[in-house]
Amino acid sequence: MRNSLPLAAVLLGLPSCVLADHGDALLLGQQVITASRTGHSPVSIASGSLITRDEIERQQAGSVPELLQRLAGVSVTSNGGRGKNTSVSIRGSSEKHVLVLIDGVRVGSATTGSAALQNIPIEQIERIEIVRGPRSSLYGSEAMGGVIQIFTRRGGAEGFKPYFSVGAGSRSSYSGSAGVAGSHGNGWFNLGVASESTDGINARAYSSNEPKAFEPDADGYRELSAQLRAGYRFDNGLELDGSWLQS
Repeated sequence: MRNSLPLAAVLLGLPSCVLADHGDALLLGQQVITASRTGHSPVSIASGSLITRDEIERQQAGSVPELLQRLAGVSVTSNGGRGKNTSVSIRGSSEKHVLVLIDGVRVGSATTGSAALQNIPIEQIERIEIVRGPRSSLYGSEAMGGVIQIFTRRGGAEGFKPYFSVGAGSRSSYSGSAGVAGSHGNGWFNLGVASESTDGINARAYSSNEPKAFEPDADGYRELSAQLRAGYRFDNGLELDGSWLQS
């Protein structure tokens, strides 16, 4: 009798779907429904990396490009020693297709079109987040290759916490930083200064093809930076955050 139901339905002119035998319910994957422009999926399909403050201090890198060149899929090209123009590309894309953000604010050069990562003081950085692959749907056309977001240092633990560091190396290289961070109740702040100097290396070595272009001098580098960041979190969850960085 069960097999004759569809035939009987056709003879009576009734929709066969009404009499169809229902088995197990159709199982759909976990869906994300949102009223905003962007949804947050529980599983991210983008490849990302996170460089924390502890990793920065453990690796003892001298600049942001030195940190990034150790990551898979990230290529760094420099025109010379410390402070020289440096370009960063992700997964073979152009440096102009990599979006750089500092505390959520886009940064870039009006001449080269890319951010001067070599001049961002590493002592003022709390963490760096890198996303590989196109993210233009979220950040615009500049993020065709990926996104590099840099967060400056901020106060954490209750009370005041001073910090400092000193360093020395070959070629008359010296560095130092000092600051104070703290929080009280729902407010927090961080104030820091950093300095670096080095005699550098000869960025253009002798070449027999262009002997007249040889310049036997060291290309030094000097940097002085300061950073201030403060914020307050209200009881209703609203957070106000302000940052200032000068290098």
